[in-house]
Amino acid sequence: YSQLMIGVLITAISLGGVIGPIFFGWLSDKFSRVRMLQVSLALSCVGSLWVAHLGPGEVMLFISLLLYSAFTSSRGTQTQAIVADAATDEDRDAAFSMYFLLGFISQPFWVLVTGYLMDKAGFATALTLLSVTYIVGIFVLSFIKDERRTAMTPAA
Repeated sequence: YSQLMIGVLITAISLGGVIGPIFFGWLSDKFSRVRMLQVSLALSCVGSLWVAHLGPGEVMLFISLLLYSAFTSSRGTQTQAIVADAATDEDRDAAFSMYFLLGFISQPFWVLVTGYLMDKAGFATALTLLSVTYIVGIFVLSFIKDERRTAMTPAA
C-alpha cells in the first residue's frame, strides 16, 4: 500500500475509535450495560474474523477497519460504566484503580500472545484464535448483574 493509503486506513481505525464508544455508550445508557457489552464483544468477534479473512480491496479494508475499531474500542468505556455503576461512592476510586491495573497488566500479555501467534501461525489464524476470547468474555458476562443505580432526585 502507498503511504497515502496507509494514512487513510489508520484514519478508519481512528474514526472507529471515536464513533464506537459514543454509539455503544449511548446504547448502554438506553439498555442494559452488560448486555450491550456482550453485543460489543460479539461484534468484535465477527469483526476480527472479517478482518482476518478479508480478501484484497482497499475499500473493504477501510470499512472493515472502521467497524472493527468501533466494536473493539467501545468495550473500555462500557466496562468503565459498569464499574462505576457497581462500586459505591466510597469504593469507586479503588474499583477504577483495579480496573486500570488489570488493563495495563493484561495489555502487554495480549500483545505478546498475538505477536507470537502471528509469527507462528499467520495473521488470519492468530485473529481467528483470538476471536474466541470474545466468546469467553460473553460467557463470563452472563454471570454479571447489571448494577445500574437509579438517579437520585435532589432534595427540595
